[in-house]
Amino acid sequence: MKFDENLRNLRKEKDYSQEYLAEKLGVTRQTISKWENGTAMPDLKKLIELAEFFETSMDALLGLDYKTVNPDKNAASEEYSEAEAIQANRYTNDLIQAAKNHMDSKTKTLSIFLTIVSIAFVISVFSFSGKIGALESQVNGLNNSYAYLQECINSRGGQEYDGDDYYDIEVNIIQNNSEKPYIVETELKYAPSSYPKNSQIYYLIPKSDGGVERLSAEENNGEFVANANIDLSLDKPIYFVLDDGENIIKQEVYIAIGDVFGTADGYVTYDIEDRANNEFLFNNTFSEAYVWHNSKYAKLNSADIVVAADGKEVFRQALKKSELRTDENNQIHDSFYEMDLPTFYIKDLKAAARFDIYVEAKLDNGAVCKDHVAFTVPMNNSMQTTEFTGYLEYDFAIGGKTVTIKCDK
Repeated sequence: MKFDENLRNLRKEKDYSQEYLAEKLGVTRQTISKWENGTAMPDLKKLIELAEFFETSMDALLGLDYKTVNPDKNAASEEYSEAEAIQANRYTNDLIQAAKNHMDSKTKTLSIFLTIVSIAFVISVFSFSGKIGALESQVNGLNNSYAYLQECINSRGGQEYDGDDYYDIEVNIIQNNSEKPYIVETELKYAPSSYPKNSQIYYLIPKSDGGVERLSAEENNGEFVANANIDLSLDKPIYFVLDDGENIIKQEVYIAIGDVFGTADGYVTYDIEDRANNEFLFNNTFSEAYVWHNSKYAKLNSADIVVAADGKEVFRQALKKSELRTDENNQIHDSFYEMDLPTFYIKDLKAAARFDIYVEAKLDNGAVCKDHVAFTVPMNNSMQTTEFTGYLEYDFAIGGKTVTIKCDK
């Protein structure tokens, strides 16, 4: 199995929620979701923390099991492959341990870089073994994580938040950009009970060109405040940085587009059954109510369930909202609606090359969220089915055009 599947299975075996795991690792729930969906990879330190947290090896976590890579080898070849795997695994774990020992030193950046290069060297030495494809894939992921990490720490290195202390950053959305609503003016506030006098506090803000802007926080009566324009379409975290002259502490602050415009909860799945005479049954297999969470800045007006076939809308039905309910303990979403998603038939519908099923949520600020739900559909009238995974899509009407931002659930 791949890393994302392994992580998801390990978490479910322990009966941990994504929120609980995120809290233990000092990241956001959205970050855990991206790791489990395979759309992002943790950096080297987080991989080490995950392996230690679940009490497993890096090999098992990354899915680098030589026995599953090439099971058809003969016995002699398999024994040789196992020896290679053991040697490579020991060497790689030694390198990772070395990086861990130096993680908090001023040479952190160089340590990580040399570790990645060394792992790549291991791959070149054992390139003839069955592990090569999986190893190369994981190293590519580490390299991608390192590229962004390199931009987020200065030449003296930095110590990432390790879960022992948590820096409570208050995030307030001031207003949306009138021309680009997905760019939001945001106040970032840090109010410590105490701090070293010569500390520097700043934020690293991702930019649309791939770079990072350093934004200093101004001290006012014991509060460190910075105002930043955050482009939610980039779907990248902000970093809070505290530099006390000896150590640099860096903590992720993630503002998701759903935090500003609202979002859906739950993974809905439909089964599409091809009946006779061009009739299709769309069967909702999700047993719980569909939940829409309002944000503090946008409320739900109405919602429809929509089906499109080959890009053309063929079905639409309004959803009945429950009474507005309050999220008493939610700091981001202050209220929510529950809705029942129907099972329904569509008649006189020819088989389509591509179906799409989504809940269209119309918000009071003019934005539209399309929650594309997961579904299975039969293949060419056979017993086999094809699965399609869901995603979120936010549409903004700007100057007579529609700007669409896609993101993972």
